[in-house]
Amino acid sequence: MEYSKKFYQRLKSLIQESDKLQKEIANDLNIPETTFSGYVRGKSRPDIETLVIIAEYFNVNTDYLLGLSDIKGGGGILLALGAVC
Repeated sequence: MEYSKKFYQRLKSLIQESDKLQKEIANDLNIPETTFSGYVRGKSRPDIETLVIIAEYFNVNTDYLLGLSDIKGGGGILLALGAVC
């Protein structure tokens, strides 16, 4: 499966699990609502910094968001590579 498709599917799922509106989450993350909506619909992709911010917000790792792992917690590939925001 393509990573971008897996990303927006996982993001949609996390939003549903949060019981928050997409608009609320976008505001919490300080991301314009239209930009966040693009991520959720699979029309655009976040940069690395934004990906990490989204992962931290939902308390999951970046590998999970990208579909590289089915384990929500833990380090993730970006942490292993030393990516810092």
